[in-house]
Amino acid sequence: MKEEEIVRLIDGVFKNAFNPGRYMEFVQELFSDFRVFLKRLSIWREFKGYVDEAYSVGTYSDGRYTVAVLYVRLTRVASRDRARTMQRNFIAKFLSEEGRDAALVAFYGDDHEDWRFSFVRLEYELGTGDDGRIRTSVKLTPARRFSYLVGKNEPNHTCRKQFLDLIQKTNGRPALADIEERFSVENVTKEFFEKYKACYLDLMESLERALDADPICRAEFTEKEISTVDFSKKLLGQIVFLYFLQKKGWLGVRRDPATGRFQEWGTGPKDFMRRLYDGEIVPYESFFNDILEPLFYEALAEDRSINEDYYSRFRCKIPFLNGGLFEPIQNYNWVSTNLEIGNEVFGDILRTFDEFNFTIKEDEPLEREVAVDPEMLGKVFENLLDVTDRKSKGAFYTPRDIVHYMCQQSLIGYLASHTSISRDDLEVFIRRGDVTLGMTIHMQENGQDGEWFGDARFTLPESIRNHYAEIDRLLRSIRVVDPAVGSGAFPVGMMNEIVKARSILTPFFAGGDRSVYELKRQAIEQSLYGVDLDSSAVDITKLRFWLSLIVDEENIETIRPLPNLDHRIMCGNSLVDEFEGVSLFDESLLVEAEDG
Repeated sequence: MKEEEIVRLIDGVFKNAFNPGRYMEFVQELFSDFRVFLKRLSIWREFKGYVDEAYSVGTYSDGRYTVAVLYVRLTRVASRDRARTMQRNFIAKFLSEEGRDAALVAFYGDDHEDWRFSFVRLEYELGTGDDGRIRTSVKLTPARRFSYLVGKNEPNHTCRKQFLDLIQKTNGRPALADIEERFSVENVTKEFFEKYKACYLDLMESLERALDADPICRAEFTEKEISTVDFSKKLLGQIVFLYFLQKKGWLGVRRDPATGRFQEWGTGPKDFMRRLYDGEIVPYESFFNDILEPLFYEALAEDRSINEDYYSRFRCKIPFLNGGLFEPIQNYNWVSTNLEIGNEVFGDILRTFDEFNFTIKEDEPLEREVAVDPEMLGKVFENLLDVTDRKSKGAFYTPRDIVHYMCQQSLIGYLASHTSISRDDLEVFIRRGDVTLGMTIHMQENGQDGEWFGDARFTLPESIRNHYAEIDRLLRSIRVVDPAVGSGAFPVGMMNEIVKARSILTPFFAGGDRSVYELKRQAIEQSLYGVDLDSSAVDITKLRFWLSLIVDEENIETIRPLPNLDHRIMCGNSLVDEFEGVSLFDESLLVEAEDG
């Protein structure tokens, strides 16, 4: 098949609503000796609230590993995080029982227009058997899932690029490692960083030219001690934040023509920024002065709840979000200054961002979307710290797997030191609790003991079930501080682990708001603290916390303002000995500890 024909095939599948026929045609092109054997699967009872129907299409072997191909119709549920866990667990159980190593799966719901194309792989731990030999452990670890969000309303740049290359290079005989590589988030990270860096440098150079041409603006920047580096970084961060907001459908919500009442949050156009730039919302002369500044410092920063969040300048609803992200840097006078940054600079930025999928889901190692996410922004912002000109380079580091492991081990150690529960049971709870969630829900709903299910791999240890309230109380009252917060990897990772652990315990509680949103808000407002010398690092950490709340805000009537994090994530030096003459550490404590 010629390249243009392959492109048409890929676009036909992934730029449209899910269609089983097109999906199978793509699979047969991807795997040259793939034989379709369509079989409807039985849905295990613990997954019936999450999976409506599922079909196994067939299998492919690379000579060593076997890959199953499926498509799964999902049931609409309230909890997005729990739904993703259950989807992953459903495929994991299928692979385990069928003896397959991995799966390519199309997940779709009632609305076929947007769907997920996922790669799911089982992983087993090495352990020692009764005979003393090292072998694959019988304990099933949570499966890993990597997904593209595809469909009619999603960009197809990355997905097309990766699978066109795979088909051309492997000639229908890819190895499992080749397939997995096409779902690598790092491929997107590197490409996005290079393009983001180019946008940042163009913006900074345009800003410098604007200041050279306007002595009033130059004087304002000098008086307020604003550098073009910091201004450009914050401005680009604000724009990319809007891409996450429009993904949520929170920007540009209009009135219903039939009733005259405002539509619900979430109904705004997913390309609101593009419509603003193209002049479809309101006319403008300067995109920065007439559109962006009012959007940042009026629409998103001022409470208009008395008028149903209506913003008259754009004739639509814009949410009041609060938060330091939408405060003018160094409180510069944005109303009186008129920075003449060329419109074409912002056109290039939007064209770049329009190529990529954006997801406000803060991924963990078990669940990743091949898209621009807040964690990726953390890497981008950290790498921009050292970028001063076009010859500067960034370096990528701190894999999220390592952060994930550190956070889990920290929680296990904390709970082990505050409870009488064995460390082995706590390891199962923190590291494999996702696998047990479906069984836990059914045990609570049916009032049955765990043995009723007959498979200890999928049940929580008895000690965890008996002490669920104590564990939950400890997780809610934990305090975590990162003295060099960087881009927020550790505190955000800790938040995700705390929320995941408490969510696993939720089926044991009757009543009360234990939504993922509420658990996240509690962790952010009560448990997590951070310090860093660099103000940009502080800004990106706050940004990631705010985005983590936005993803799980499902109130379509009232959006709660974001919490103020100024006294939780702070710019400062955590290594100083004293502050304003007050000693921050009493060395006699060390002597007392040694004597004790």
